[in-house]
Amino acid sequence: MMELPLGWWAEQHGNDNLVYALIDHVEEALELIGASLFLAALAEELGERVVLTVRKEEPHGPGPAAPR
Repeated sequence: MMELPLGWWAEQHGNDNLVYALIDHVEEALELIGASLFLAALAEELGERVVLTVRKEEPHGPGPAAPR
């Protein structure tokens, strides 16, 4: 959605000015926010569905030899 104003601005005024840079910065920031929200929601959803268990295994056989 933010690419529309950026494209219009670049067409009207070029892309070597402060306003172009600001619009571009806002566009990139919104993309990062959207990706972050998506990943946070995905992690939360998977956290509710997946249960991880940790178990301690007993050692098998004799342990390592003591140094001499």
